[in-house]
Amino acid sequence: GHSLGGGLAQVVGALTNTSAITFSSPGLGATSHILTPSPRNYDIAHMVANVIPYSDIIPMVDSQVGTKMSIGCSLAPLSCHSLNPTMCELLASCGDGGG
Repeated sequence: GHSLGGGLAQVVGALTNTSAITFSSPGLGATSHILTPSPRNYDIAHMVANVIPYSDIIPMVDSQVGTKMSIGCSLAPLSCHSLNPTMCELLASCGDGGG
């Protein structure tokens, strides 16, 4: 999931013991404690990976509990939050498989 959808994916992944890969999601360090049912930080830490572009401000909301995978972004903070630059950076870093 991306952004708020990624935050929800983190909660569902932790509660159902399912891996979740998210992009630019807010953290759940404090927020998880006010949710019902409340995911355990241990489960978030072991089930969630969040791809976080440098300068993106949304992942700075609350503390990140799961695995953080930082990627480059030289754009303005709100532009770094968009999925397009994130996908371009991932393809440039990892290869696009297009031959």
